[in-house]
Amino acid sequence: MKLMLFWCGVLILAGCTAQSRVPEITSVNPPNSSDYFLAQRTSWSDRRDARVPVRWFSDGSACWIGGGVDRIFNLQGHASLGEPPEPDSRTERRRPARGRQLDSAPSPDGSWVSVSENNNIVLRGVDSDRSQVVTTEGTDLIKYGTASWVYGEELDVEEAMWWRGDSQGIVYYRFDDTDVPQYPLTVNMTSVRPQLSTEAYPKPGDPNPLADLEHFDLESGERWILPTQPELEPDEPWYIYGVTCHGDHELLFHRTDRRQQRWELVWVDLLKKVTRVVLSEFQPCWHENNPDRRFLSDGVRFIHQSQQSGWMGWQLCSLTTGGYPVALTPPGRVAGEIVSLNEQDGRMRFVASAQPDLPLHQQLFEVALDGTGLRCLSPEAGHHVITHAPAGDAFVAAHQSIGTPPEIRLHCGNGDVHTLVARPTSLDADATSPIAQLVSTTIDGVEIFGVLHLPAGHGGGPFPLLVDVYGGPHSLGFNPRYQLARPENSLGIATLKIASRGTTGQSKGFQDAVYEQLGTVDLGDQAALAAHVAARPDIDESRVGIYGFSYGGYLSALGLLKHPEVFRFAVSGAPVVDWRYYDSIYTERYMGLPDENPDGYQNGSCLEHVNAPIGPLLLIHGAVDDNVHVSNAFALMDLLQQKSYPFEFMLYPRSGHGLPQDGSRRMWDFLLRQCFP
Repeated sequence: MKLMLFWCGVLILAGCTAQSRVPEITSVNPPNSSDYFLAQRTSWSDRRDARVPVRWFSDGSACWIGGGVDRIFNLQGHASLGEPPEPDSRTERRRPARGRQLDSAPSPDGSWVSVSENNNIVLRGVDSDRSQVVTTEGTDLIKYGTASWVYGEELDVEEAMWWRGDSQGIVYYRFDDTDVPQYPLTVNMTSVRPQLSTEAYPKPGDPNPLADLEHFDLESGERWILPTQPELEPDEPWYIYGVTCHGDHELLFHRTDRRQQRWELVWVDLLKKVTRVVLSEFQPCWHENNPDRRFLSDGVRFIHQSQQSGWMGWQLCSLTTGGYPVALTPPGRVAGEIVSLNEQDGRMRFVASAQPDLPLHQQLFEVALDGTGLRCLSPEAGHHVITHAPAGDAFVAAHQSIGTPPEIRLHCGNGDVHTLVARPTSLDADATSPIAQLVSTTIDGVEIFGVLHLPAGHGGGPFPLLVDVYGGPHSLGFNPRYQLARPENSLGIATLKIASRGTTGQSKGFQDAVYEQLGTVDLGDQAALAAHVAARPDIDESRVGIYGFSYGGYLSALGLLKHPEVFRFAVSGAPVVDWRYYDSIYTERYMGLPDENPDGYQNGSCLEHVNAPIGPLLLIHGAVDDNVHVSNAFALMDLLQQKSYPFEFMLYPRSGHGLPQDGSRRMWDFLLRQCFP
């Protein structure tokens, strides 16, 4: 029987000779950005060489291992030569530009396409010249079939029109930006006549855009507004998002209050015009806005991601009432991706944190759909990257740790385990390669972890140390997989990445520690672990720097201002310098409203801590950044200039919220100057 390919899409990182192949700087002159980019190119090549793709065949009877192994393995672990199968040809889902929505949506039966143009909606026939105008009253402030920018940026709204399953009706957004303050953005700044573009951009405490959902019925031509707000009129309109059509004429959407503490999943019957709250959850700090959901084949029961236990877990829920929800995962572990769902046998497999091992390490677990019989299928300590067969119970696990390359094992449904790749000989690490180290320190009774890379072939130090930071909520502090050397390690620089409180992968309490204290708790963790590492004899505490972009740019600038005894220099890219300058949805989720948390806003503001001369600082910002406006950089620059504190600044007239190539070059020239003065 011919096997049909099923692509599982997992790339497994193995060991390699990255450090030994990265050119080392032997000149008496200090390294510069050209040296860094040369090392980076070699590093990227090594990383490509070190990736081992795993592809299963659709019946689950065999898998193919690439990355220089290039063998097909059956469930007895027997290998045979085989050409790499063709990757899955499924097309990727269309994605709009950041913060925007798709401007068209095809009907399920393929006969219509809805189009949003000039803030109105028209339906066009696919195989005919017929058309149907849905709305005509759209303006720059009243929009149909599109969303306000802040919904796209902060609530992941990428669609604004949704067809019924029977293709006989369509639901779409109606947005009212009338009361939302407009932010002016100068574009085409390098032209003879720059232009002014405005965007509705609510900042903390400002009026928010008003979102409604409307339904249009093709047969009757009737339009009606769905009742999306809670029955008890809230003080502030709730956010309406996460819209999906379900079945022929049902709809599901998420809603949350302005402070984003109460979250609800709402069901709508579009023909009967009735709604019902399916789930309602409350968090004292903030609720995750877009929990994952996976329906079972009956279209009624679904598996829902929830943190109600204090840990991210899975529940079996139902669109109807009676005996639900059923907890599928116990508290004490962070449950991640569902890798297999066997409805016939009533079992689910998922990855979850390997407590009491390093919290970020993951193992594979199985549980019955009634919540019983939880068991671990990969009990060895360490991190496991799982590629599960599309049919049956077999899976491939890459067992590894930060400092240990992965061993690739085939776990068969009968309990047999076959080691497919112990450590690919072509990828074995050289003795001169630096091995990443897990480091930690305890702050307020909480253990904070980081990954430290030390240079190899540069003696015993002491080395300069660079802290690479993002650190914001809903981000992972570092990847728990096996770590290859970084380009800067070959230049004689140690590097550190830290999973500070607020980042994901641990308990809800670990994340909630930063609530109403952004820039205080998270930055305190970064500074404490950096100071702990800097106290080592192989680190030069006088050459410790920090750099990052966006939220990482914020922590970098604030770190230089609040913790100059730790961070001696910094690169701050596109930073929010004061949370009153950023948008309402993101900021209020973590900081509350300004008039309810004035101390938190003040303590987390860069502008409130320009009190003494600072170490070397490079600010980088794009002039047409519509996310973190360049006024943030200007506000910090103004204070530094008023106090005659020197700094460096690079403004990119054509750039938005991203680091251009020249910005990267300037950043590394600056960092290397500070590391090797």
